[in-house]
Amino acid sequence: MAKDTPSMAKNKIRRSLAAILDPHPSAKEVERLWAYFGSSCAYCGLELLRESRIGHLDHVSASAFGGSNSIHNHVLSCARCNGDEKREMCWEEFLKVKC
Repeated sequence: MAKDTPSMAKNKIRRSLAAILDPHPSAKEVERLWAYFGSSCAYCGLELLRESRIGHLDHVSASAFGGSNSIHNHVLSCARCNGDEKREMCWEEFLKVKC
């Protein structure tokens, strides 16, 4: 097994600490999200089947821009709404089109 470089070790430590301080939603919380949104995309209303894996937990405020992993910062989204469609326009514009 290869040894970690100092930068690799630093990144592992950073990710581990982030997972402790700001954990992803638990399995129970994920179940509650699916129930809250009625197994439908929060943006377009598409019915989602859990087994099909097209349902995503979408960060309302992206973690890359300081959004947390809290359950309160997630919505249920279809792959299309959470993918390219949302990335191609600004957030407010996307919500106006979808909502």
